[in-house]
Amino acid sequence: MKKITLILSILMVFGTIFSFQIFIDTSYHLTTSIKSSEGSGINFDVDDNLDYMGGRVSFLIPTEDTEDILYGPYIGLFYNHMIIGNENFDDVNNNRKPYGISLGINARYKAKIINEISFAVLGYGGVNSLDFFSTFATEILIKAGLVYKNMYLMGGYETRYYKVLNNDNANVTVNYIPISVGVNFSF
Repeated sequence: MKKITLILSILMVFGTIFSFQIFIDTSYHLTTSIKSSEGSGINFDVDDNLDYMGGRVSFLIPTEDTEDILYGPYIGLFYNHMIIGNENFDDVNNNRKPYGISLGINARYKAKIINEISFAVLGYGGVNSLDFFSTFATEILIKAGLVYKNMYLMGGYETRYYKVLNNDNANVTVNYIPISVGVNFSF
C-alpha cells in the first residue's frame, strides 16, 4: 500500500509541474519487403507477408523551448499471426508468439495549418520482442499526417531488424508501410 501511495504521489506532483499528453496510436502495417543478409541462409519469397496490427501508447512532455515538439517513452502491443506460419522465420526466432511488445522513445512535431487542422510528424525508435523479452529486435518508424483537434490520420515507413539465431553477422530486415489512426489527451 505504501508503494502505491508513493507512486501516485510522484505522478500527481509530476502531473502538476509539467503539462503532458497521452498519445494512443493504432495502426495496420503492410509488408513492403523482407530481405535477409548474405550468409544468413534464409531465403524469403517475394510473396511472403508479415503484416501486423498493433498500437502504441506514449507519455509525451514538451521540450523546454516549444509546445510544438513533444517526446517521451512508449509501450506497444502488436499482433502478427502471419509470422507464426512463416517457416523462414524459424531461423530468426523459434520461440515466437503471434503477439508481442515494443518499447522505446517517441518524438512528435506538430504545426498548425488552418484553424484546428495541423500537420504532424512522429518518430518512434526502440525495440520489439516476439517472445516476451527473451530476444529483442530494433524498430524504427516514421509517420506523417493530418491532425484534427486531437485525432490523427497518418501514414509512414517502418523498418524492423531481426538478428538470425546462431549467426551474429546475419540479420533479416522487414519493411512496412503503416496506416494509423491516433488520438491524444492533454493534461
